[in-house]
Amino acid sequence: MVLVGHNYGYGYNGVFVALGRLRPGHRIYVVNQKGQTFTYQVKTVNRVRWRFKNFQELSRHLSFLSPGGPERLTLVSCAGAEFEPFPERVYVVAEPIN
Repeated sequence: MVLVGHNYGYGYNGVFVALGRLRPGHRIYVVNQKGQTFTYQVKTVNRVRWRFKNFQELSRHLSFLSPGGPERLTLVSCAGAEFEPFPERVYVVAEPIN
């Protein structure tokens, strides 16, 4: 599952304003519409450049966005600056805790 959210807003903080502060070992809780809670543990926090927006940069991003492999949760937001344009994306990858 990939969830994408803003780290900023126009006069407010976005849902992922503190995303880059997560660290390996932190837990993430996802609650669905039925009230079921799914727990994930952060494995990696990665900052990937998005300055030139070319194929070379895009291929690095796709490794976090492409389907396949074991179940995981990936959270994505802009990073690298306090305001636009944001020269990086932050990818938090977490695995389920059973």
